Amino acid sequence: MLEKLVKDEDYFYFILHPIRFKILTELQPIGSELSISDLENKLKVSKQLIIFHVLLLEQYSFITSRLSISEIPTNKTKGKAIKTIKITPKFNKYMEKLKKTLLNW
Repeated sequence: MLEKLVKDEDYFYFILHPIRFKILTELQPIGSELSISDLENKLKVSKQLIIFHVLLLEQYSFITSRLSISEIPTNKTKGKAIKTIKITPKFNKYMEKLKKTLLNW
């Protein structure tokens, strides 16, 4: 059992980075979608920092994102591009595996 935990240790530490962990926590419950601006408001950190960590989480396939156009027009444009993110099944599977490993340890 310990070998499995050590094998997944990189993911474990990757997820536990304070900002990435907060992003993943805000995306709970499963299926919730938030925009980068929503995360910026909730986490009180810069948009650039959130984007950096979102890109890392996407590279590991722990979250997925999509671009859409807002329905609310602004003064200068008819709509604004919005990037929304949500947790992937891969992240959920990893967390279940981690829970089982820790409970059996």
